[in-house]
Order: sequence, then C-alpha cells, then structure tokens
Amino acid sequence: MENDRIRILHLEDSQTDVDLVNRMLKRGNLLFDIQVVDSGEDFIKGLHDFKPDVVISDHSLPAFNSLKALHILKTTGPHIPFILVTGTVSEEFAAQVIREGADDYILKDRLERLPQAVLNALEKYQLTREKQKSENHLRNFFEHSIDVLCTIDIHGIFIDVSAASELMWGYKPEELIGKKCSAFVLKEDLVPTFKVGAEIITGIKKTNFENRHIHKNGSIVPMVWSACWDDNAKVMYCVARNGTEKKLAEEKLKTSEANLTAIIENTGGMVYSLDKEFRYIAFNGAIKNTMKEFYDIDIKPGDKIFEFLEKIDPMEAREWERIYTEALSGKALQFVKDYSEVDKPYYLSFSVNPIWKNGEVAGLSCLARDVTENRVAANKLKASEQRYRHVTQNAILGVYWLSEKGTMLNANEAFCNMLGYTNLEVIDRHYSEFTFNGDMKIREEVLKQLFSGEVESYRSEKRYRTRSGEIIWGELIQNAIKNEDGKVKYIIGVVQDITARKKVESEIAALNESLEIKIKERTAELQQANRDLESFSYTVSHDLQAPLRVVSGFSKIMMREYSNKLDENGREQLKVIDKMICRMSQLVKDLLEFSRGGKAMIVKSEVNMNELVHVAVEEVKMTCLNPACNFKINDMPPAFCDARLLKQVWVNLVQNAVKYSKNNSAAIVEIGTACINGTATYYVKDNGTGFDMKHADRLFGAFQRLHKQEEFEGTGVGLATVYRIIAGHGGRIWAEAKVNEGATFYFTLPCKESSDQFRSATA
Repeated sequence: MENDRIRILHLEDSQTDVDLVNRMLKRGNLLFDIQVVDSGEDFIKGLHDFKPDVVISDHSLPAFNSLKALHILKTTGPHIPFILVTGTVSEEFAAQVIREGADDYILKDRLERLPQAVLNALEKYQLTREKQKSENHLRNFFEHSIDVLCTIDIHGIFIDVSAASELMWGYKPEELIGKKCSAFVLKEDLVPTFKVGAEIITGIKKTNFENRHIHKNGSIVPMVWSACWDDNAKVMYCVARNGTEKKLAEEKLKTSEANLTAIIENTGGMVYSLDKEFRYIAFNGAIKNTMKEFYDIDIKPGDKIFEFLEKIDPMEAREWERIYTEALSGKALQFVKDYSEVDKPYYLSFSVNPIWKNGEVAGLSCLARDVTENRVAANKLKASEQRYRHVTQNAILGVYWLSEKGTMLNANEAFCNMLGYTNLEVIDRHYSEFTFNGDMKIREEVLKQLFSGEVESYRSEKRYRTRSGEIIWGELIQNAIKNEDGKVKYIIGVVQDITARKKVESEIAALNESLEIKIKERTAELQQANRDLESFSYTVSHDLQAPLRVVSGFSKIMMREYSNKLDENGREQLKVIDKMICRMSQLVKDLLEFSRGGKAMIVKSEVNMNELVHVAVEEVKMTCLNPACNFKINDMPPAFCDARLLKQVWVNLVQNAVKYSKNNSAAIVEIGTACINGTATYYVKDNGTGFDMKHADRLFGAFQRLHKQEEFEGTGVGLATVYRIIAGHGGRIWAEAKVNEGATFYFTLPCKESSDQFRSATA
C-alpha cells in the first residue's frame, strides 16, 4: 500500500450506497483512495489500471454480480481480499460466496463492521505473503544444501528430502518421499539404525551417527548423520553427510593392523598369500593338501596361481583374476562361492585382504573355509525367518505375543509404532501399561477365559494408551496358542488402529443429530412461510382487488356521466386511469396465479398434447393480441403430466409468442417436438422481436422483463409460472433467440418411470 493509503475498488451501482460506504470507511479512520465501477468491463479495467489493495462489491448489478466479479478476481486478477457488501443474504448464499473465495460478507445494515473487516482482510493477506516469503527462503536453503536435509515421520518414512539426495544416493527427492528410509540402509546396519532412531524419538539428540546407504547404482555410501526429534510435529529433522573419506581412513587403519596377524588369524581353513604378480608367497597345509587331493597339483612358493587355475577351469580363472585385481586396489573382500553338485552341497567362504607396506598394497592375504554345514543351516533358517518376518514385521497390522503373566513376550514394528515405543521398550512390560483404565476389567476377564481354554479366540474393540498419553482405538483379535499337551503357551494378538474410523463414526452421529435439528427448524420456517403466503394471497385477493373495482367503477361513471363536461385532456386522463387500473388488476391476477402455482397439487396422467395445444391456441386467439398471426401445429407425442397445469404452460408460451410477433406482418408461431440429445423436447417458435441471449438468465424470474412496457405489455409473471410448473414436473425449460429474428422456447417432461423417481426423490 503506497504511503499507507489503502486503494479500494468498489463495485456498486447505487450512489447512495457508495456514499454510505465512504462515510463508514472514514469513520473507521482509514486512509484510502477509492475507485467506483458498476460493470464487468469497468471492474476488469479497474483491476488492471487502479491496482487496488482490496475489492468491495455489491451482489447484484445489471448484467453483472459479485460471483462473476469474484471469479474474475480469483482466476485472472491480483491476489487481494474480496469483501461482499449486500442488503440481504441467505445462509446458503453466504456459504457459497465464502467457498468461492470471498474473505468476508457484510450486510448493509451492519456497515460499522466494514473498516475492521478491511483491516483484517489486509492483515491476513500480508501475513500470507510474509509466510510464503519465509517458506521460499527456507526452501531455497533446503534445496541448495550440499548435505542431504530431510524429515522423517515416526514410522521411518521420508516426508521431505532435499535435492542433494540425487548427488549423494542417486535418488531424486520424489523417488524417496513416502518410502521407508530403512529400505535404503544396508541390511547389516538396520538394527543399530533402528536403535538410534528409537533413542532420538525419546528426546536424545544424536550427532555423528554412522551407517551405510545403498546407492541407486548398487554401491555402498558411508553416511554420517545428525538428527533431533520434534515431538509436537512428530517428525525427525536430519542432516546426512557423505562419510566416504572418513570410512576409507578407518578401513586403511584396520587393514594395516590386520597385516600383522593375517596369516595367524586365518589358520582355521586354507590360508595363502600372493604377491602383486599373483605368485604364492606362503600357504598352509590345508590348501596344499586340497590342491593335491582334488587336482593332483603340488604347489610351492613362487608358483603363479593362474597357471593352475587356467588348467582346472578357464572361466573360474577369469573370475578370480577380477577378484584379486579388485583386492589389489585396496578393497578387503569377503564372499561365499557355491561349488555344489547335484545332491551334494559344498560352500567355501573366502576372505581376500590387501597386504599393506609403506602405504601401498604389496600383496594379498587369503583365507578359504568350508562353510557347507553352516550355509545349509543358514539357508533353512533364512527361509524360516523370511516367512516369519513376512507374517509379522512386514504386516500393516500390529502383532504382539502375551505371556500368562500378562507381560509382553514380543511385538512387531507396526504394533510398536502404533503405541510410540520401540520393540525393546515393549518387551517384558505388562499389558496394563498400554491399556486404557476403563477397559482393564473386561481385558482381565477375556485373558482369563483364553488362558483357561474356555475360549480359543476373542474379537473386540479396545482402547490403548500411547507413549504420549493419547488414547487410540484398536480392533483386536486374540488367539490362544497351545503346546503339544494342549496347555496354552501364550496369546497372539492382532490389532488394527481404528481411531480414525471411530472419530468419523462420532462425527457422523453428531452430524445426524445436528441435521435432524436443522430439518425441524427449516420445516417450521417453511410452514410459517406457507402461512404467510396464504395470508398474502388473501390480502391481494380481497384488500387490493376491492379498491381497484371501486376506482374502476368511479372512472367509468366519470366517463359516462361527465365526459361532456370534460375537455379532451380530461377524457384522455380518465382513459389512462382506466388503462392503469386494468394493468394493476392483471398484475394482481398474475401474482395470485403465480402464488397458487407453487402450492398446486400435481395430478399426472397420460395427456394428448395435440388436443391440449389446440385448446390453448383457441384460447389465445380469443384475446385478439395479433389477429393476423398464423399458427403451424405439428403432430406431437402424448406426455405424462398434469393436463390443467400444462394447458397453462401452453397458453402462456403461445400468448408470449403471439404478443412479441405483433410487429411482424407475416407473423407465424410454430408448435411441435424435436429430439434434442436423445430426449423428446416440446417447443414454441416465433419470428417476432426476439431478445439478446446475454439476458437469458433473467427470463424465468418473477417480474423480470426484457422489453419496455410501452413496447409490449405484460407483468413478467407468465414465464415464471411456466418455469415453476415445468420444474414441478421434474422437467427443464430454456430459450434460444436472436434480436429481431424471433425466439424459441423448449421444455422437456420426464417419462412415467422417470417422473415416479423424481416424485419419490422430492417427496
């Protein structure tokens, strides 16, 4: 805002309301410059040229309204507040305006709120812009850090990751977000990583914690982490730095120490050492005996190992050349090779370590051990563990094992995460420490039945107390696991977190109760409105028509008995009075007809539309609106409708067509049906004066007219009555026209089956 003056664009077509708004803003001690516009074109120009800080808008203007202005502002205009100022507004309309993006709405009889509403809206937008600016600065720092910055939730899932992840791990942030960070940690480092993560969640800040990540290309990346836990946001803030240089230094130190003891420590199997030319330096008896027994080769120091390997297996020789070459680069290698034959497993574990001298690799120290027995056992154990982990640790449901004493024997990750504890913190604790006090009595009874064998399984809903003290709901299934003697060893419980579902159920119950109250209130309001309408109808029928009849009678007496005493001007004035009385009487009649139309009972049957149209046309001809008008009536199918009400529709539409064709000497009104979008559609078409389609939305409003009274007489009620009747039948009505080329009114009526469904839905 320039010089602290507020630039206000005011959309209003009433000068009185413009002055009132100005006075209220000045009374609120606001410094402002204001520009008033009263059309859509001027509003768009004002947004571009005046560059306002806030928009104040009336709702209804000629050919423009606040919702259109709001749409223009939100889609093409600047990001500024929009305040609706209107005379009256319903709850539904107010809610719609707020949903569309308005910042406030103020009734004109409460304009004292306007100055503060303007200040509040501007303050809100200022705070939003400052917040966005701050977030942009933080995001810029986040995205340009050379270290990986990330946030992780309590389940170990990446929430946000900086762009450095692609350089460090090969993964773009979007490839990591939503996935568990443990999926990228080397398997051997998972347990210590989980342990440190649990400590951080308890409030212990960790720096320089190390583990290894798996790069997208499969390589291993040593990492150094610093992290802290935000208990309010339930997230962990982490900084990760590449620890390759540190890890390499550590590996060199370990290798240097291992050089002194390599031969001695590796005497448990086949031990040998090679120089950089792959010649034997030394070896133990195990490998010498093996080479002799299996290949009839006597090895001695100085022999090149590949001379023997090439003879035994050329493909194997190439593989070992690659392994030894990699080890000579300074890498310590450990691996297992499978030499099994059919039904005869045989596994050798190899350790190939560089021998360092003066900081350079001088040779290799190698160990080979028979690990067949261990490998077979490990394979079986691994398969068993995989099945176990698949059922428990990877389950999305919480699983726990409970002893007869009520202590936790074990729990999977999902259960621990549900309560906010680590696995170690759960084990050996009594289940009551995690149970809501109000559920303890029934829990004790259920466990008693399960351990006694009275029941084998029990399903229920239970409340748990989390580490933070929060109460959550769980759907629990407990099963008794028995040993060979039939005695229950322990209980397995499977838990699904249903807290969100319980919350929704509670909200639905509260909403239903609220809706019932609102329905009763609205029903009472509708009943009162109907009573008011009946009273209004009675007033119009008796209290307005009677005075009109008296005035009409006196004017006729004046014309009949005193016309010779009046000059020409006096007689003309009496004619004007009589004409205005007729117009007023017709307006009252139309108003009553429109009022009764809303309450009329619709009695439907199959109606011959051809007969009904002919009756309506004859009735219109009797009015002599345009005797020269010709009619073209096409054959039409029957309709399922109320014959009395549809006759009124035809009369009003035909009368309308005849009236607006009176200036055409070759006037013709065509009536018939057409198939539009697969639906039988009735129409009345004329070649009269027509209208501009930009005003089509006003056609069916009560007392809405598109032409002057001097051009075409009318009260603006006929089309409103037609709209109400068609809508009451569940149909649709619309018009198409061009100025001086005529107009066509279309309407549809549902078939019998659709009509029954509509009646049931609106009952």
